[in-house]
Amino acid sequence: MITQYPSKEEMNNFKTELMPGEKSIINKLVNFFQNKKDRNVEIYIQPNINGLHPDIIVLEKNCKVWIVEVKDYHLKHYNITKNGWQLKRDNNVYQKFPFRQVSNYKRCFYELLCPELAIRLVQDEKNYGLIKNVVYFHNITKNEDLKNREQKCLSGDKDLKYTEYLFSDSDNTDFEKCFSKYLNGILPLQEKEYNTLTRF
Repeated sequence: MITQYPSKEEMNNFKTELMPGEKSIINKLVNFFQNKKDRNVEIYIQPNINGLHPDIIVLEKNCKVWIVEVKDYHLKHYNITKNGWQLKRDNNVYQKFPFRQVSNYKRCFYELLCPELAIRLVQDEKNYGLIKNVVYFHNITKNEDLKNREQKCLSGDKDLKYTEYLFSDSDNTDFEKCFSKYLNGILPLQEKEYNTLTRF
């Protein structure tokens, strides 16, 4: 079962229309989860969470959370450097690593929004896996191997371990891996944690 916030009808009234990448990943998520009869997920589109504006949040009760950052970048326009995504037409302009953006949201969830998760993180670092980062590139294909390229520029940031990359040609196998219910030996989201997150 999928619950979408806002509904399709409400999204039509957005002041700013969704980007093509956002529309695409929403459709892909709905198609993926509607075939999973044992899954109950909530998909939040462009939520405003205490001033944070992630593109999409996928929340599954008694499971975990996925924060999805969506990019419509064309790789031909950028060089990937240790300072970020550098625009080729103006090498003084850098875009923040998409990975960094979604990781910053995740840290805020643990450090500011949900004290219960912060406590669990102190108890066991593996609990950092309760929230997963996802970066979706709408105009880039899998063969670009961006995760490896960014890893070299980010000096092996540990958050990359909890990050999945999806691309325009990602298939059902990629979505299965990305949105797996597997919890790697940790307890799923508890009722209090779930309630705290849904309030936001």
